[in-house]
Amino acid sequence: MDKFLKKLQDIWDNPSIRKKIIFTIMILAIYRLLVFIPVPFVDISVLMSQTLDAGSS
Repeated sequence: MDKFLKKLQDIWDNPSIRKKIIFTIMILAIYRLLVFIPVPFVDISVLMSQTLDAGSS
């Protein structure tokens, strides 16, 4: 366990890798938030029926 924590600390101490990790986490967080915003002028029932029809064929 000590080696694992040391490795994580070494990774976090590297500024380049730390920036990349933070950027990736931020992009994932933004994606998760934007998933819940509905798209204007899209009828959800039509979209669902087309998705189900495409999956069954």
